[in-house]
Amino acid sequence: MRPYLLVIALLCATGCDSTNPTLNAPPPTGPPTETFELVFGTDNYDEGRTLIQAANSDLLVAGAGNGVVAPADGTLPTPSLSRITPDGEVRWNRIFDEQRYGTAVAIAETTPEQFVLLTDRHNDFFDDRRLILWHLNGMQLSSLYERVGSNVSYDATRPLLVTDDGGFLLLSTERVSNGLPIVSVVRLDAAGNEQWTHALQGRIELYATVTTSDDGFVVLGSETISSNTYERRILLLRFDASGTLLWTRQLESSSRLVTTIAPAPGGFLLAGIRRDDAGPPSVSLLMIDGNGTLRSETTQDLPTDGTWASVSALASTPDGGFIATGSFNRAEQTSAAFVLKLSEAGDLVWLRSFSEANTYSRGFDVIVLADGNYAMAGTRGPNTPTFGGADFDNLVLVLDADGNLAE
Repeated sequence: MRPYLLVIALLCATGCDSTNPTLNAPPPTGPPTETFELVFGTDNYDEGRTLIQAANSDLLVAGAGNGVVAPADGTLPTPSLSRITPDGEVRWNRIFDEQRYGTAVAIAETTPEQFVLLTDRHNDFFDDRRLILWHLNGMQLSSLYERVGSNVSYDATRPLLVTDDGGFLLLSTERVSNGLPIVSVVRLDAAGNEQWTHALQGRIELYATVTTSDDGFVVLGSETISSNTYERRILLLRFDASGTLLWTRQLESSSRLVTTIAPAPGGFLLAGIRRDDAGPPSVSLLMIDGNGTLRSETTQDLPTDGTWASVSALASTPDGGFIATGSFNRAEQTSAAFVLKLSEAGDLVWLRSFSEANTYSRGFDVIVLADGNYAMAGTRGPNTPTFGGADFDNLVLVLDADGNLAE
């Protein structure tokens, strides 16, 4: 786990012209999207970590870009934000040099043209971390909330939730010297005032949160059982709206890492990767009822002969099904991003993979667009990725309802 500083910025589009599927943002009113594959960035390291569709139908992609040389670790990424038209043209690509170093990991629109941006940030020696809520007036940042020593889990997929009252729910991790980390669920009001905090200490990671029908929250995480094998059990925490912990569930699973959650009829769907020594990794799908009880677990094969895979994002679709994205490697030393569509029952509808020869492609986020298309954000570059390498670009795909690109 690399240390860094966690930042949230509230962006006002007058100055800069989600990955949060539970945010009740206004529906887009702009033109429908066209299907496209877009690769763009700076001359250095770029990756699209997360994206949303704005009220005017533009796509906003947040991540990292324009890696700069620092004494601690060679080239380090800097938070970035890009805006793309519905037909795939880049309006602008902003690198937040004043907030180096780090990565933007979540973005959401609270009201038309008002956004929140969550970034993890650190100094060049990795010894300064903090959680900050920023308001961005034009291009000027002002701090609303600061939590010293905090960051997000390296594997976090939905660490930010914007609530119906305009407040925020954050998942944070504090590394303790000579001790186990402290993970916290933090509730803020719209002005950045802390309403409640629930903290746990142990070998625990927090990955994602979703709202429930009674305005409460479910938080997905994991607890490491063995520090030797890194075997983990699934951890679910259920809170009511006032922050009372209603129940905790620890679920055994054949999946090594389950980091994504989406609302499902009567409960939730969890997705992760199952690793089997006898074969390549596969996607593991777990149906959970509203009380946190595991009802079923199924697997979906991936078109790979490699040894590594990840599921990075999961969202509910209007037809009652689900859309997910992630990545897998291949034996010929390349990797591919994938998008898969599932039915309400969790059965595969289609799976599409995207890669090029001798490249490294990853899918980090996927969302449902207002016109029924799907958008994915990720990165593509040489097949030996490092933070010190150049020529990595943002990868953005818009697929139709059947998972296809235009001919």
